Amino acid sequence: MARPRSLITKAEFARELNISKGRVSQLLKLGLPVRDGRIDRVEGACWYRANIARPAGSADVAVNGARVAGLSASSAGVDAPKASESDIAAAVHEEAKAAGDSPTPLTQARILATQEIAAIKGIERRKLEGALLKVDEVDQTWAEVLQVLKDRLRLIADNIAPVLATCGTEAECRSVVCREIDDALAAVSKGVAELVNT
Repeated sequence: MARPRSLITKAEFARELNISKGRVSQLLKLGLPVRDGRIDRVEGACWYRANIARPAGSADVAVNGARVAGLSASSAGVDAPKASESDIAAAVHEEAKAAGDSPTPLTQARILATQEIAAIKGIERRKLEGALLKVDEVDQTWAEVLQVLKDRLRLIADNIAPVLATCGTEAECRSVVCREIDDALAAVSKGVAELVNT
């Protein structure tokens, strides 16, 4: 998968904001940040939201400006890797608080919904990357590990009983028990490795 671009042309920026290329030229004269003759997608959208699209005291418009910063770019057919939706929602919320605005219930609901969607997408991504395990598989593996351990521990008594009967000193008994425990632990370790690798 190709790495998404953060620097875009005036035409691409105009498409993302649904404005004309001429308007982008006007914005450049007003101070729209440019790097190497191109516009940084996120920085430009944030500048536009802060300086042009957001009337004073309107937290709802700030949420729409956050969409301009990236949520709607995918619908315009442009690669759009930006700050996460959760980060944008949190920034909009903090911006509204700093400006003394109290977000409307609709804005608060949008922020919460955006954060939840971002959390779900994060879980799905980790699952696809193989970073998450299914609970049923983990439970089954642990049950099998504990069964191997239980079986090996039960064999210790059967294996050492005849030898202990012939031991004459406490040191000999201890040596027999320790050897058998070490053998049992090695067998359990091997069994666990086989379970994990299958």
